[in-house]
Amino acid sequence: DELLQWPGFRREEVSVCRRHDQIVTVDGSCDLCEDEPQTETGLTRILISPPPEMANTRPTHVFLSHASEDKPFVDRLHADLESFGLNCFYDRESIQPGDSIAARINQGLEEADFFLVVLSPHSIDSAWVQMETDAAFMAEADGQSTVVLPVVIDECEIPPLLKPKLYVDLRDYDVGLAKLQDFLTTDSAPLTESNERSKGVSFSPCVSELSAMTGGQLRRGLTNLGRDELILLWFDTLETDMEDDHRHDTLGVCAMQLILSCKRTKHVEDLYKNICGNDNWQRSVLP
Repeated sequence: DELLQWPGFRREEVSVCRRHDQIVTVDGSCDLCEDEPQTETGLTRILISPPPEMANTRPTHVFLSHASEDKPFVDRLHADLESFGLNCFYDRESIQPGDSIAARINQGLEEADFFLVVLSPHSIDSAWVQMETDAAFMAEADGQSTVVLPVVIDECEIPPLLKPKLYVDLRDYDVGLAKLQDFLTTDSAPLTESNERSKGVSFSPCVSELSAMTGGQLRRGLTNLGRDELILLWFDTLETDMEDDHRHDTLGVCAMQLILSCKRTKHVEDLYKNICGNDNWQRSVLP
């Protein structure tokens, strides 16, 4: 009962397959049973789930900026990104007959969590791509949550403003797509699995709340810290200087890099504990 008072926990009455100790689906079936499952009903289990205020109410939004000459490639990229559960703004699909092109593009830019600019010899000479990229840079510089992410699909001269940025090389498509999937889907799910979250949650309600947040929610919370505080949090967690490699990156990009670095080096729990150990950080990051 004490456990249920903490965010991220709830009690639920369920039916369970006796053979596999697995909760049956709404239609009464068990994924592992070939025939009718032997179920036991009325059981109570304590389940971990994000509290309502932290629920990810929408998928990660991705804006695809590209030259019209590259549409055959972008068609494939768009289909793959959508298959990952991402919501893509792609002009061929997102702008309908009768729509104001400028209004729909502005809406897509405003909603974007990630602005993917597809780099090729065609796109670097495209006025539309340049205008969209300029608008995305302004949103990123103003502290909005949009992250500008270049993807290279063909040999070309990368524009000066994009050169310092992390980019994904899709010239080797399968390898690049796997990296892009990891980068983008980190935004739409918690950083740890539910069984890992339960270990940390049992010690701190603050860690419970952080572990229930998606990567995107955490990223947006980290941008509330401001650059100086994010530098301190980065050093406390990773014991490296954020400015060594990210001096020219915006706050949103730095926050994303901190999350990815913690996930890759298994410092996520340290990140949570450091945030919870500082009252100002905790107030800024939590919803």
